[in-house]
Amino acid sequence: MSFTRLFALAFAAGLVVAPPAPAQDTVGIVAIVNDGAITQIDLATRMRIAIVASRLQDTPEVRQRLAPQVLRALIDEQIRVQEADRQGIKIPERAINDRIDALAEENKMSREQFDQMLAQNGIPLESLKSQIRSELAWSTVVRRKFQSDIVITAEDIAEARTRIIESQGEPEYLMAEIFLSADDAADSSEAEAAARRLMEELKKGAQFSAVARQFSQSPTAPRGGDLGWVQRGDLSPELAAAAQQLNKGQVAGPIRSDGGYHILLLRDLRESVGTVATGTVDMKQIELQLQTGATPAQVADATESLRSLREQVTSCDDAAEAGAGIDALTGDLTGMDVTALPGNLQSIAVGQPIGQASEPIRNEDGIAAYVVCARNLSTSGPSDEEIRDQLTRERLDLMQRGFLRDLRRTSFVDIRG
Repeated sequence: MSFTRLFALAFAAGLVVAPPAPAQDTVGIVAIVNDGAITQIDLATRMRIAIVASRLQDTPEVRQRLAPQVLRALIDEQIRVQEADRQGIKIPERAINDRIDALAEENKMSREQFDQMLAQNGIPLESLKSQIRSELAWSTVVRRKFQSDIVITAEDIAEARTRIIESQGEPEYLMAEIFLSADDAADSSEAEAAARRLMEELKKGAQFSAVARQFSQSPTAPRGGDLGWVQRGDLSPELAAAAQQLNKGQVAGPIRSDGGYHILLLRDLRESVGTVATGTVDMKQIELQLQTGATPAQVADATESLRSLREQVTSCDDAAEAGAGIDALTGDLTGMDVTALPGNLQSIAVGQPIGQASEPIRNEDGIAAYVVCARNLSTSGPSDEEIRDQLTRERLDLMQRGFLRDLRRTSFVDIRG
């Protein structure tokens, strides 16, 4: 769900309907970002959006606490919009109005009612349009720059499916995040203080998804910080340790990571169902036998020898010849019941691309690699296309996070006052 949709939903649900903030007496500049400026009116308007959408009381104390984060968010938005302008990206007014019309329809309002709702909450329509424009422009920047560079191979999908199978029965966490970057030591104390201020507001009842959309510097911000269902292995050790301590609905943070500070929300918890497969599989086994008590060096040599076959084997017909080249034994595993296989072999049977040699695995007799020749399986779980989409999103998020960090480092930012 997009930032603007969730933003509108917060208002449409009647969470806050308050009088507009006092008018500003000046349009003084509060920050210079390269060749752009952020004015006091920009800051006050965005502050109003953040307060209303996050269910906060509009008091001088709240405004003072949130001002640094609001300004930081505006600076990032300026940097993103300027990059879109540099690339000549223009978002048609029609696309922006279409988005607002869709928001009104989703919230069972006419366009006129939606505009009135904004006005009642002291939110200029142009401010919402500006946010939509910047969101669409940045999405276009990211797609143009990185989409063609992301190649998800059959092996990538197989490895992901193997992880899904092997994780069956482990806990899965439905997580959301707020992330504040700290690119260097100078940023660290400021980011930590900002994260602590946001934690205070969350404890007082601020809506997590709205705070994430307003202040998080992660690519997940437009979707309210939503990380989806994740497992411990999907998270950094620091975040995984925090997730394990949470109960449903609890928030933890700030948590330091390599890139900055995180606040985590555990939305739900379940046991992973993984991918359940039934049926039979035909495989070739290529094995280098080892004597009992083989040394670590002998195990490593055998493993490397089998790993070298991966470039030679493109079908089951190649397996015997490739195995003979390293004095390995080659055998047929025909009509194997996949549910009766050990966990590591079951992962290969279900997930390994047909005709490719697997990563070597240790067994009782030595080291073996396996080539899947044919499958007759019925599986439940994510499709290859769903896995591909997830891997693409993950890589795109990682790329745009690094790109924005680089843009910040090369931008001239002068905060005044």
